[in-house]
Amino acid sequence: MWYGGGKFGQFGDYYDCSYIRIQGGNDVAGEHQVTFEAGINTTLSSTSGCLAAVDRIGACPYEARGLQCAKAKVQLPKGFQVGDAAPQKVYSAPLVATQARAARPSSGYPIIADLTIWLVYPNRSMATVGMYPRINKHRMPALTVSATTRGVVDMVEWYVDGIKVSTQRGTPYYLTGMTQSTRRAVPWTNMPDDTPVTIFARACDSATRRCSKKVFTPTFFREVVPARLGMREVLIERAGAGSAGVLARIGNRFSPVNLWRQIAVNIRAELVGDVRAVEFWVNGKLVTTTFATPYRAFLPEVGWTGFPINKRFPVKIIATGGGGDTFVWEQDMLFYRFYDRKLVIPKRK
Repeated sequence: MWYGGGKFGQFGDYYDCSYIRIQGGNDVAGEHQVTFEAGINTTLSSTSGCLAAVDRIGACPYEARGLQCAKAKVQLPKGFQVGDAAPQKVYSAPLVATQARAARPSSGYPIIADLTIWLVYPNRSMATVGMYPRINKHRMPALTVSATTRGVVDMVEWYVDGIKVSTQRGTPYYLTGMTQSTRRAVPWTNMPDDTPVTIFARACDSATRRCSKKVFTPTFFREVVPARLGMREVLIERAGAGSAGVLARIGNRFSPVNLWRQIAVNIRAELVGDVRAVEFWVNGKLVTTTFATPYRAFLPEVGWTGFPINKRFPVKIIATGGGGDTFVWEQDMLFYRFYDRKLVIPKRK
């Protein structure tokens, strides 16, 4: 059912669309060709359309409040406008008549227990909330929909926006089926973006001709979410030696570093996340700002020669992410020189 809304300005999908469940009466037909007919309370002719702000379900998923949708105008729903392709047939999911419910067995009746978004890799379901979840596809390229069932079920039929897309006759039940070699779900590659899509699965027991269905309406979108910034470790390294010249690894506690026989050193930060810029502060002064890995406080070949000995000094590292978020690491450091007399240095031959 497509609801016109009235003549009060702007309306979103909040007002324009209704889902109706009809129960009882004669047997429901297996399929139906969609038709358009104006409601009995409209002042317009039956072929002109209705006064509405949208022409399809899901065009404006939230209450508009005059911001998201165009003003209402006389129009026909999608599929009935001039030049549109004829609307697809819709398929029913017949319900058991009320009179027969008393005879329904307590167990064995085919039931769709749950519909979930399924991550093909790592082959598990994704937690979703409610009938209208919003799913960000960023970093999750391989998705599909999975159904879990109860009772006696020998097949599950899948419908997307009223169109039957597949029939699965063995568990696990995936919207897109699965590969026989890996037993993994086939990724759903042509899912719609940024618009709600109505998905329902119908579980059936062919022997008793009983069926039941479950519906949910997810919205898939793609939004780049920067990974959370963090510090993996801070390294004290010999200048010019790179990763081969690591002298010490600084954790989240005070750790003095022996710089015996070291003239020039550097401070390197190993960060995680979407890092765009890194500032190094030593003794309350900004030493450098770097924008590319590896993140070092001083020039790699020159290093830091004027570092204090036997004196604590603060070091602060500030990382800025692509979304404007920041991460701050602070720690006191102490460099000292200690010659171990037990250390035997081989003589040069």
